[in-house]
Amino acid sequence: MLAPHVDHLFDQGYISFTDVGDVIFSAKCPASLCKSWGISETINVGPFRLDQRPFMAYHRAHRLKR
Repeated sequence: MLAPHVDHLFDQGYISFTDVGDVIFSAKCPASLCKSWGISETINVGPFRLDQRPFMAYHRAHRLKR
């Protein structure tokens, strides 16, 4: 489970994750915000299960701000 502030960024499309759990930052995500919240560019939440991967693909394609 993600910390509430990281979950908020995910819900708003400012971050997403690869299938192996590496964080992806939207170009619209303020770097200063992530730095002040202690969110590293190297966060890995662990690999997603096979049944979770279609949801993550959808999130990357339709929710992640470009």
